[in-house]
Amino acid sequence: MVDEYLETTAPGIYAIGDVNGGLLLAHVASYEAWVAVENCLGGRRARDLRVVPSCTYSFPEVASVGLSEDQAREKGMSR
Repeated sequence: MVDEYLETTAPGIYAIGDVNGGLLLAHVASYEAWVAVENCLGGRRARDLRVVPSCTYSFPEVASVGLSEDQAREKGMSR
């Protein structure tokens, strides 16, 4: 488990990709690597997964990005 800065409970140790219990997508791990490196070098950048594209490999393929309809309603964003 990691915090929003991808730091584990061991100070100074960061985890990215499948090992941190987050989204199991290669492009997420690549993005998390940038965040973790920046934080290792003294930055304080939080991981933001609100705009991570996701897909389901089926026929036809299904893709999504951003908030779900339910999440948008909870934030008062629906009509």
